[in-house]
Amino acid sequence: YDIKGSWVDRHTNHHVESGKLMKDQDLKKTLKLIPSISHQMYQQLRADSKFLARHNIMDYSVLLGIYYVGIDPADIRRDRIMFNHHDNAAQLGNRYVPPVQEEEIQRGDTDETDADADADAEHKGQSSTLHEFPDGLFAEERRPRAPSFNTGMQKFSQQQKAVRARVIEGPGIYYLGIIDVLQEWNANKKLERLAKVYCRMKPKAGISCVEPATYRKRFLRKMYQIGIKPQQKH
Repeated sequence: YDIKGSWVDRHTNHHVESGKLMKDQDLKKTLKLIPSISHQMYQQLRADSKFLARHNIMDYSVLLGIYYVGIDPADIRRDRIMFNHHDNAAQLGNRYVPPVQEEEIQRGDTDETDADADADAEHKGQSSTLHEFPDGLFAEERRPRAPSFNTGMQKFSQQQKAVRARVIEGPGIYYLGIIDVLQEWNANKKLERLAKVYCRMKPKAGISCVEPATYRKRFLRKMYQIGIKPQQKH
C-alpha cells in the first residue's frame, strides 16, 4: 500500500491477492500491532515528518507491505497471545489492557510545532480543521475486527453444516517506510493545486498537493487511523 493521508483519487481496482500496489482507500482494516511497537513507529514517523516539513517537503508516503501467513488452528489454541485478544476482555479482568482511544491521548511535549499541536488536537477530536474531512472518513467505516478464535468456534462452529478450516490466514508481518522524500512545495506544486481545485473541481482538503504543515498533519492523522498510534501517558 502507498499511504499518503489524502483521499481524492487514492483507490485502485486491485485486490489484496493480486499482489499489486494499492492506495489509502484500499486499506480496509487497521494494523494489528503490539501497543509499544505501534507507539515507537508513530513517534518515528512523527519525527521524520517533522524533519520533512521543516525542509519544505511534501507528497511523501508510507510504503506498507503486508505479508500474509497461514496458521494451524491447533497452534492458536496453545498460543498464549490469543488469550489477550480484544474479544476476551470480559474474561481477563485487570490483566486486559484495552486499546487506546483517541480522546484518552494526552501529550506533554514542549517542543511541538503548530503541526504537532494540530495533529494531537485531531486525535482528541478538537481540531477546527476536522470539518474539511468528508463524513465517515475517520469513523469506524472499516470492516469490523474478527472475534477471537475461541469465541468464533463457540458461536459458529457448532451450527449445522459448519465446517472448520484447515488453515487460518491473516497478516503476519508488516514492512513499513517513508518513500518519495524529495518533492518540495514549489511553484509547480502550487500551480498543480490551483489546477486541481479550480479547474478540475477537486476537494481542496482531499488532494495530495497541499503545503507541508497541512500535509504532515493529515499524514499523521492517517497513521493514527490505520492503527499506528501513541500510547496513553499515565
